[in-house]
Amino acid sequence: MKHVYEVCDTTDDEHYYPLGMFASKSDAREAIRSWGDTALNDASDEFEHISIIKRAIGWSSNGKVVEIYHREQYLDYQVDEWKWRTIEIEAIK
Repeated sequence: MKHVYEVCDTTDDEHYYPLGMFASKSDAREAIRSWGDTALNDASDEFEHISIIKRAIGWSSNGKVVEIYHREQYLDYQVDEWKWRTIEIEAIK
């Protein structure tokens, strides 16, 4: 294994909230999807940006963002509850 994939809340440029480390990008994606309609970070307001960052094992640079999940909070009128949904998945080349 040469790389790991870190999932981070990167909504705010001034803060960095690491949420987990995964052995593959597909594991990181599945972890994000498994949260469903709840916020990934308790500090989230009305929207959040969740990044998957590819990092080398050992000495390395800051890593490379490979995907960003743009999520927003919305009111589900059927059950009268605030929920979260992914509105865009941005692939970074």
